Amino acid sequence: MAQFHEHPDGVVIVRAPASEYQDTRANFVTDYRWQIPAKPDWAVERLYDDAGLHKLIDAKGNDLASGPVPWEFGDKAIAAIARILERQAARRAAAEAQAAKELAAAIAATAPPATPVMRYAGAVGVTRF
Repeated sequence: MAQFHEHPDGVVIVRAPASEYQDTRANFVTDYRWQIPAKPDWAVERLYDDAGLHKLIDAKGNDLASGPVPWEFGDKAIAAIARILERQAARRAAAEAQAAKELAAAIAATAPPATPVMRYAGAVGVTRF
C-alpha cells in the first residue's frame, strides 16, 4: 500500500512500498515542484492511499468527508517518490554545504590574530650549584 498524508503539524509524508518521504509542506512543494491541492477550511489533515481511502479530517480527529478516489495528485506524488527523494537529498546537501561555508567564514572572522612565537636559543653562562 502507498499513501499520501498531510499531517496536521505541517508535515507531508509520502509512503511507497520501498521508501518514504517526510518533510514540511513547503519543502515538499519545492521537491515535488507542484502545489498541493487545497483542503476545505475545516480540514487539518488528509490521508489518501492507493487502496481506495481518501479521508479529510478535522481538528478533533473526526473523519468528516472523503476526497475523490482515485486522486490524481496523490497517485502522481506516490509514483514520483524516487524523484522527490533525489531532490530532497540534493536540497539538503546544498543546504549543508552552504552552512559549512558560512560556519568556516564565521570562524575565520572571529579567530584571534596569530601571535608571534618566541624562541629560546639556549642559555649563555649557565652556572651550576
